[in-house]
Amino acid sequence: MNFSESYTQINRILALLLGLVFFYILWASMNPNKTIPCYYKTYWHKQCPTCGMTRAFTKIINGEFLEAKALNKSSILFFSFFLIEFILRSLIPLLFSRIGSLSWRKYWIYLDITSSLLFFGLVFYPMVLFILQ
Repeated sequence: MNFSESYTQINRILALLLGLVFFYILWASMNPNKTIPCYYKTYWHKQCPTCGMTRAFTKIINGEFLEAKALNKSSILFFSFFLIEFILRSLIPLLFSRIGSLSWRKYWIYLDITSSLLFFGLVFYPMVLFILQ
C-alpha cells in the first residue's frame, strides 16, 4: 500500500468514526435519559469544557442554536468542526481518486493535514488549556 492509498484509508476510517459520533447524537436526541454521563463531573463534581455537549449537539440538530449555546458555549464551534471534518473525510476518497498527478496528490495531502490540524487547534485550544491546568 502506497502513501496515497494509506491516506485514503485513513480518511475512510475517520469518516466512519465521525459518522458514529453523529449516529450517537441522533440516538441521544431520541433517548435523552440514556446518554453517557460526564466522567469528569461525576468524579470531581466540576464542570469540564465538554459538559452539556451531547445535549447541545442534539439541540443543534433540531435547529435550536440559542439553547445549544446556553448548554455549552463552544458547542456550535465543536459541532461545526465535526460536521466539516465528516464531510471532508467522506469526500476526500472520492475526489482524491480523480487527481491524476502524484505531485498534486502530495500537495493536497499536505494542505489537508495542515488545514485540519490548524482547525483542530483552533477548536480544541480551550480544552487543551483546561487539561493542562
